[in-house]
Amino acid sequence: MTTTITQASPGHPAAPGNSVEEPGHSLVTQKVHQAQEILRETEIDCWIVQFAQETGLHPDPVQQTLIGTDVTWLSAFLIPAHGDPIAIVGKGDVEKVRAVGAYPDIRGYVQGISEPLREALNALQPRSIAITYSENDHAADGITYGNYRRLRQALKGTPYVDHLISAEDIVQRVRGRKLPEEVRRIRQACVFTAQLFDEIQGLLRPGVTGLHILDFAHAWMRERNLQPAWDPASCPCAPIGPRSPVGHVPAGDIAAETGDLIFCDVGVVFEGYRSDMQRTWYLLRPDEDHPPANIQIAWDTLMSAVKAGVKQLRPGKRGWQVDAAARRAIRNAGYPEPEFAFGHHLGANAHDGAGVLGPRWERYGKAPQYLIEASQVYAVEYAIPSSHPYQGWVSVEDDLQVTSNGVDWMVPPQRALGVVHAR
Repeated sequence: MTTTITQASPGHPAAPGNSVEEPGHSLVTQKVHQAQEILRETEIDCWIVQFAQETGLHPDPVQQTLIGTDVTWLSAFLIPAHGDPIAIVGKGDVEKVRAVGAYPDIRGYVQGISEPLREALNALQPRSIAITYSENDHAADGITYGNYRRLRQALKGTPYVDHLISAEDIVQRVRGRKLPEEVRRIRQACVFTAQLFDEIQGLLRPGVTGLHILDFAHAWMRERNLQPAWDPASCPCAPIGPRSPVGHVPAGDIAAETGDLIFCDVGVVFEGYRSDMQRTWYLLRPDEDHPPANIQIAWDTLMSAVKAGVKQLRPGKRGWQVDAAARRAIRNAGYPEPEFAFGHHLGANAHDGAGVLGPRWERYGKAPQYLIEASQVYAVEYAIPSSHPYQGWVSVEDDLQVTSNGVDWMVPPQRALGVVHAR
């Protein structure tokens, strides 16, 4: 018999369909309008959102959010602080861009992009032109080096070649400030994920492997027209006991035994937006009716760390401050310092850029310095290895939105360690 985690059960939504958004009212259009507001806020005159070609092969990180389709020929999508957004695309791409409805001014070309691009900029007369590159945020680093050189060549002989700046601050705000429709999609993805965890819990018994869990989860998703939120080989990732590697690793064939900790990391895609959640269970030995002390202490420490971090997750704080509070609770309890951040943005991608709730380490660049704002959505997570004896990891990850006075969980978070009786 399985003991259910004590938390409210989210409702069962209808399976996602292939809804068609009306051009001019699409989510992409709403995000483009939001980007214009941010340009005015940051006093930047124009943003060349994407300067690229064959974007089905290597899509720009902002493509889903602000373009809404792929293109074949070299294209430039311009969002000015004032006036209509402009798409300069090959003639063969005009109609697919028009269908999205986010760029009222679409200019098709045949021979080359340089002349129509210069004409558009001459009309706008921008003193600053943001382009999507960054040394700190992977989601703001879209233009390739080759296309950056091509852009400079296209602007050669104009004053605009000296007006190019990084769009990092714009991307951080566009991706971070979630619109109500974005939040709805993320929340629905989380509801589905909570239901999947309930189903996975029913599978847990001696002999189950990570591959069993992965195959079950993928079949469950297919039945609901969902997809894994990241690489299907490791979504879900389900390390079992002390014998499994831990990290971004494919599901394995190690069989569960009584006395093992099992945690599962999984997310789904719902209408282009993702969840990213984790749950942990303990597989009781035949003579046990509750987890041993070393595991319960690890779990209680984990909960203390999560609560300490979330308490600091408020508008005006910086990511490193949130992480520091959670990290301190783990260090003070005598556990190894976590080797990863406490949390990350969530949205069109599981790791959505726009900053991180992490320490001020070299690998994170300036990302932990970004300000936290209301409307941002985060996945918050930590993990602790059990000790004396080592029986695996306790880990938890839940998704939330920052509000003006606290947080709003997408679904009720895990607060009690899942306990499974051997069968």
